[in-house]
Amino acid sequence: MVLEIVQNSHFVVPANSIGGNKIFFSPREQIPVFNDYSYYFWCQENGEDIGIYLCMKFKKPVTVSCTITVNSITRNFANTFEKLEGYGSPKFGKKSSLFVNGVMTVDAKLNIKFISENVKILDDELLPPHTVALLDDEKFKDFTIRVGDQAFKVHKCVLAIASPVFAAMIESHTKEFKEGRVDIKNFDFDTVKAGVEFMYTRKIPDELSLDSLLNLYKFADKYDLVDTVCF
Repeated sequence: MVLEIVQNSHFVVPANSIGGNKIFFSPREQIPVFNDYSYYFWCQENGEDIGIYLCMKFKKPVTVSCTITVNSITRNFANTFEKLEGYGSPKFGKKSSLFVNGVMTVDAKLNIKFISENVKILDDELLPPHTVALLDDEKFKDFTIRVGDQAFKVHKCVLAIASPVFAAMIESHTKEFKEGRVDIKNFDFDTVKAGVEFMYTRKIPDELSLDSLLNLYKFADKYDLVDTVCF
């Protein structure tokens, strides 16, 4: 499963913050929805040239295509970040061409691709899983998911098959198993309901908004959903 987010960045580098042993670091910017993902740029002098690098903080590897523009100079690069490191252009341009009135103004556009290794793509022509029929069958639902003051019933067997996180949660020695329910506090009701329907149907509703898709991706990542479809 691949999810793409486009992020724009803008920062200003004072001339006195770079040169010699000085390295300029831009403010760290959070990637929307994903608390564990952020990025920043750093700039340093390389002789008469200026190097500009992107550094990513991430939970899982991400692929980034980046376009950086300073004045009339534009550079492009792409890299898959698998560890905390800087990647960019060591000779972006001459310092004399990049700084105007004592500052360098940098604009960047990032296309960030998140890849989940646990998610498989299903052929639309395949027959739907038997669990689709179970979604609306209340008779044998034996577990409750509660979000705030709202709740709905599910099948423990479906949760266990779809998510190793839920499977561990409903083993016989756990509090959730004994009480017959789990309280989810870090997602809203609509996201949890969409996530559960995702586990039953292995399909993403076409009408979901981008924000809902992002939240669903985050839910799928947290609960390690398997054998589901791509966004």
